[in-house]
Amino acid sequence: MASFAEANGIPWVRFGKDQAKLEVMGPHLARQAATGRSGVAAIGVAQEFQRVWTAYEGKTSTGTPRWSFATTDRRVTCYYFYLWDQDFGPAFIKVCAWFPYPPTMPAPTRRSRHRSCNWSSVNRGWR
Repeated sequence: MASFAEANGIPWVRFGKDQAKLEVMGPHLARQAATGRSGVAAIGVAQEFQRVWTAYEGKTSTGTPRWSFATTDRRVTCYYFYLWDQDFGPAFIKVCAWFPYPPTMPAPTRRSRHRSCNWSSVNRGWR
């Protein structure tokens, strides 16, 4: 991700513990909005605890390998893509580096100017 950001001139921001992400990214979003073009304003990276799937190997009484799967909390790397869109305004997409973990896109703070948009809000996100 860092090499992608550098190659495309996108600011790379490392978030600190308990740092307000929106306050840090506000100037980057404002700068992207001032260009009048939709695009990636900045990419942020943070270490966060996430509920993820993990596998455990065990043995049966005969010594045959046995696998079990469970969810657990792990400290993982999360990438935040802060975007500015001419129609929707500011948004971000969060992607966890631990597989499998679905990306998150919280609902934009204002409506699209496109009346044909059929997005439905689901659990603070979009589908």
